[in-house]
Amino acid sequence: MSPSSTSKQKDDDEAWTLRGKLELRTWLRLLACCNLMLMNLRGNLRAEFGMTLPTFDILVQIHRPPRGPTMGELSKRLMVSKGSVTDLIERLERRGLVVRRADPNDGRVQHVFLSAKGSAILDRVIPQHDSWVTDAMAGLDRDTLAKLNRMLGELKDVLRAEKATPARKRRATAKAPGPRA
Repeated sequence: MSPSSTSKQKDDDEAWTLRGKLELRTWLRLLACCNLMLMNLRGNLRAEFGMTLPTFDILVQIHRPPRGPTMGELSKRLMVSKGSVTDLIERLERRGLVVRRADPNDGRVQHVFLSAKGSAILDRVIPQHDSWVTDAMAGLDRDTLAKLNRMLGELKDVLRAEKATPARKRRATAKAPGPRA
C-alpha cells in the first residue's frame, strides 16, 4: 500500500468513526478478513487435497477430543444443522473416511469416528492447513498477533453475553429514560 493510500484509509476510518459507524466498519473489516482467509483455505484444500472446507472441518471435529462425538455434538461444534451434519457424514462414510457406531447404552445415538483412511488423510492435511494459516498471518509481528487474538477473544465474550440477553430486552433497556434530576 502506498503512503497516499495508507493516509486515505486512515482518513476514511476517522470519517466512519466520527459518523458513529465504527461498529459497522469493524464488523465489515472482520467479515472481509474472514472471507479472505476462507477463500484462501478453500482454494488450497481443493487444489492440494481435493477436499472441501466443510469436509476438513468435520474431519477435524471428529479427530479432536473427546473422540467419537455424536451427530448432535458435531452439529453444535460446527454450528450447523443436524441435517447438514448427517448428509456430510453419510457422504464421508461412503468414501470410507468415517465410521458410525451405535452408542452401547442407547442404540438411537450414533458416535462418529475417523477410519484409518480418514486419519491418514487428516495426518497430511492438518500440518499443511496450519502452515497456510501461519503464512497468511506472516505480515503481522508476534505482539500484534497476540493483541489481535486477545481483542477478538474479548469480542467473542461480549457477543456470547449479548446472545444470552434477548434483543427486545436490550433495546428496551437502551431506550429506557434515566432518572430525572
